[in-house]
Amino acid sequence: MGVNPNNPVLTVKNNLTKDEIIKIFSGEFKTWKDLDASLPDKEIIVVTRDIGGGAHEVFQSKVMGDVQVKADAIQAPSMGALVTKIIENEYAIGYASFGVVNQNIGKVATLSVDGVEASEENIINGSYIIQRPLIAIFNGELTAPQQAFMDYVMSEEGLAVVESMGFVPVK
Repeated sequence: MGVNPNNPVLTVKNNLTKDEIIKIFSGEFKTWKDLDASLPDKEIIVVTRDIGGGAHEVFQSKVMGDVQVKADAIQAPSMGALVTKIIENEYAIGYASFGVVNQNIGKVATLSVDGVEASEENIINGSYIIQRPLIAIFNGELTAPQQAFMDYVMSEEGLAVVESMGFVPVK
């Protein structure tokens, strides 16, 4: 979960429960004051990936369940656009990939979920619930260029590149 570093929620919380996230993203909590009485009575700006995309599908299934994201949530066409909306709005909240957040350190502040920080260790061990693997699927035998790509990605150098981009490499 990511917010603007100037979001006042950070003065009282560094963690959101799954229930609080559901209430925020469904629109039950309309202002930050609904989350905590000490916070300002400012509208919570909910930013999601486009509803038809894979990232939203993961968020819906792992967090929201049967509860729908509010209809007027800002739908970003990419993770970069989602993070830009958070950077531009002090009262915004959204979910962003580990890699994109790591590429925007200092511009996006993260909140733990149910007491679990979004860290490489917690993503690998599965304790951080808002995560998904990025996988490559091929139909049939790999062509020479495809095999070369896979060999590179799985090499020490390729894994270092993946990690340098802020993603959690396969070990």
